[in-house]
Amino acid sequence: MKRFALFVLALLCMTVAAAPSVLLDAALASASEGRVRLASPAGSLWHGQGYLAQAGEGKQFKPWLKLGWRFDPPALVHGEGAWDVEADGKSAARIILGLDGWRMEGLEITLPAQPLFSALAHPAFHFGWQGWLEADGKGLECDWQSVCTGNFALSWRAASTDILLEPRLGDYRAEVDADGRSLNLQLSSTAGSPLQISGHIDLSAGLSPALDLTLDGKPAIIDRLAPLINSIAQRDGTRLRIRSP
Repeated sequence: MKRFALFVLALLCMTVAAAPSVLLDAALASASEGRVRLASPAGSLWHGQGYLAQAGEGKQFKPWLKLGWRFDPPALVHGEGAWDVEADGKSAARIILGLDGWRMEGLEITLPAQPLFSALAHPAFHFGWQGWLEADGKGLECDWQSVCTGNFALSWRAASTDILLEPRLGDYRAEVDADGRSLNLQLSSTAGSPLQISGHIDLSAGLSPALDLTLDGKPAIIDRLAPLINSIAQRDGTRLRIRSP
């Protein structure tokens, strides 16, 4: 029975890999409500490339990252389908599909913050955020019920926003740890950052996010931020505290 399941998996992987890469564009458009597209898709899901792009007015795309991917046939021997992904010509991750779930290994990628945040629906992400987002670490392993384990780090370099006069807010890092039951993000900032952030966010299945964050730094920045986030933050002297529940 297991051999038959492996055969079916191999057949599915090869069938999917032979599909045209334009299908990725359709998937991105659906997931982002049309805000992120794959421009100039070429090849197939077996071996192809394209540009992650921000959708503009009409049919205009604004490319911001070149992606390339290559299917790894030898992985089928182990009952897995594997793809090696490159970003701007550099190794970014290895994605593996198996009978029990999927995993992402060797994560190392840098993305511009502005187009990525613009693709998110919540208004808070549309304040003209700038900088560079970096992800690195061992990766993540999930079953098909979205129960995940693993750890990696997210960094935001040279962060800035149009809603503050400060030209640069600093550098920030989130250590992400998944233990199968919850996702924990431990946030910190570099010592010289004009806006200091510390604390953690806990995301557990079926529960509202638990936040315990402190924002500190230059008084002018805190004074400007306070009225913008007064629905979720409380003033504590020169600091802002965000706690929920």
